[in-house]
Amino acid sequence: MIQKNRSFRRFHQDVTMSESDLLEMVENARLTPSGRNAQTLRFVLSNTAEMNALIFPALSWAGYLTDWNGPEEGERPSAYIVILNDDTLSKTYFCDHGIVSLAILLTAVEKGYGGCIIAAVNRDTLRETLHIPEKYSIVQVIALGKPAETVVIEPMTDDDIRYWRDHIKKPDFSDVDWESMAKPVVDGWNPDNPRTSGASMGFFQAMYNFMGFTGALVACATEPDEVKALMEYLTDFYVDNMKNILLHYKPDFGTIGDDIAHARAPFVSLEMFRELFKPYWKRYIDVIKEAGLPVILHNCGNNDILVDDFVELGINGWEPAEESNDVLGIKARHDRKIAIMGAFQQNGLCSYPQTTEEEIRAEVRRVIETYAPGGAYAFCGIILGAADDAVTNQRNEWIADEYQKIAEDADFYKNNPNHTPPTA
Repeated sequence: MIQKNRSFRRFHQDVTMSESDLLEMVENARLTPSGRNAQTLRFVLSNTAEMNALIFPALSWAGYLTDWNGPEEGERPSAYIVILNDDTLSKTYFCDHGIVSLAILLTAVEKGYGGCIIAAVNRDTLRETLHIPEKYSIVQVIALGKPAETVVIEPMTDDDIRYWRDHIKKPDFSDVDWESMAKPVVDGWNPDNPRTSGASMGFFQAMYNFMGFTGALVACATEPDEVKALMEYLTDFYVDNMKNILLHYKPDFGTIGDDIAHARAPFVSLEMFRELFKPYWKRYIDVIKEAGLPVILHNCGNNDILVDDFVELGINGWEPAEESNDVLGIKARHDRKIAIMGAFQQNGLCSYPQTTEEEIRAEVRRVIETYAPGGAYAFCGIILGAADDAVTNQRNEWIADEYQKIAEDADFYKNNPNHTPPTA
């Protein structure tokens, strides 16, 4: 079924789709998982020639085919499902739109139809044409119908890591006037606030951005020498830039980021990390340490089996160090050699739709009271969402406010003498 489900862009326009078929597709979509079970997505169904004609002009087809404006009359979709998000519930719908779109398309394929997900939509035009209320944002449109083309799956060779040299080229910064570029930034910094800078865009993270997640993992298992060659190439670039940053921006901390783990474990084994990534992390970290600066690592997920190596590399602080890790065990094992910066679960209790303000404030206090004793801890708490999502912003304000109250609580520091009060 997955292999039959391709992106079809030409259809037998005269083959109509019934409303009951569309409703079954949406019903299957409705039963799929939803982030936080918020179920914010809504659907507009179209299967009449008149309504279809209103939707078609608002869509852009196949962006890579610059000389094709979409299917001609007679080959156009016979139905559409417009996916909306109810912003009054939440402006954050995570990956829900992808999940429901797949459910819709698989149901269509099962019934002998096909479709195409279209995100290149003139949303203002579509909103006006369909009279969609402002409380709904237009996410994407699924075009549907009886396919009038055969889509062939052809294997690609250029995503083989052995071809990375043909595609990945370091920018040439030799003509960059670092001093002039840095001066307005440095002059505008508040001297009371510590400054952090980094030049790393990830190592494993960069690789899966280049060639896809599955391709990166397969490369680690089957072509370790090519992975090392790519890491060497990236590290040369990172090191050169970091030296210029240290010289001209004069940060107080150096940073390294590489999201190499998920909620349960790293994406690669400890042995693979030590062979393919750790030596290149070390080259980059050593540049920062030679400048006499502490190093802060950003690495999400459960990194329990890697933390000993973090300490060995000289990493001084690790964020977000989520609670999926054995944070107390790490603190006990390393005795202030690495600072825990967070231990706050971004997708945990504080992100649930039903969680109250009182529960959020209590969670902040619980996290701090659990992990601050003994020192080597900095609170770093936030939940993720769209920048203009009022619900997310309100919750983050509660988190920050509760932390500030604890920071101003003298009794807390009397009871936790190894935990240094923050500065304003």
